[in-house]
This record gives sequence, structure tokens and C-alpha cells, in this order.
Amino acid sequence: MTILTHEYAERASPQNFTPNETIMGSGFKRFRTVEICKLYDVSRATLFRWEREGLITEPPRDWRNWRTYTGRNIKEIQQLIKTRNAGR
Repeated sequence: MTILTHEYAERASPQNFTPNETIMGSGFKRFRTVEICKLYDVSRATLFRWEREGLITEPPRDWRNWRTYTGRNIKEIQQLIKTRNAGR
């Protein structure tokens, strides 16, 4: 299993995507739930709650019905974390 590093996440960050490429998923890296949780230090429950509450766009799913987070999702997650940290 490949561990997602912060360095890789920087290269794969939403700033490197154009909106159409991110939404259409034209071959860019998609991230699994466990990778997002480790990278941003959030629990699965928190991530799924944000999705349920509409704070992040529902991520597409793969053939196993597992969530695969796109650059767009990552940008939304980063914004939520920034907002949450600004309130502290």
C-alpha cells in the first residue's frame, strides 16, 4: 500500500487542476478515504459527516463503491480545515 505524503499531495493539490479536468476525472490521481484521513488528520466519521451535511461535494465512487476523492474534494476539505483552524 502506498502512503500519501505531504509532498505528493502538494503536487496533486487542486491548484494543479483545471475545473473541467477535476470534475471530469481525466486520469488524475484520486485519493482513497484512508489517504485523506491520514493527510489531513481527520477521522472517517468527520469526513463522512462533512459529506452528509453538504460541506463537501459527494466524491465519485469506484467499482467497489468506495469513495475516490478528487482535486475538487481536496480543495473543499482544505477550505474547511482552514476555516476550522481560524476559529481556534
